[in-house]
Amino acid sequence: MNARSVQIVGGKLKVNWVSGEHYEVRDIPKESLEQRLNLKNRKWSFIIEKNEFSDIKKLSSINSEKIISITVNSGKVLLSEKSAWELEIGSIDDRNANLILNKRFLTCINDMDIVEFNIFDSFMLVKDVNSRCELMLSFEQSDFDD
Repeated sequence: MNARSVQIVGGKLKVNWVSGEHYEVRDIPKESLEQRLNLKNRKWSFIIEKNEFSDIKKLSSINSEKIISITVNSGKVLLSEKSAWELEIGSIDDRNANLILNKRFLTCINDMDIVEFNIFDSFMLVKDVNSRCELMLSFEQSDFDD
């Protein structure tokens, strides 16, 4: 059975659980995957230089929050954790967007001279050109101008 929510009632206790959507895992052919991950199909991208990426890792270890916000406001790219810290890392074409990144994935990104975040319709892709590794993170996106 599939359910969006479950409520269990017994005596004085009532428990409500909200479940996730039901998705089936399916095989994706290699050719289809390569086409989806082709950088020509990205919507936009931004880069973080090695020293800034190191600063972000250090700053994110201070706070107990689990989420880093990536905000693009009129092309200015900011990374932040609630009211704890905010770091401007650069600018891109005039665009507005809000993304979130679980900071546990920062440790999955190898130290590179430049870390490039490629934004697609429903995921973020970080490629390591030295080791041919890729980190693909699915997300929900809220664009102001798209």
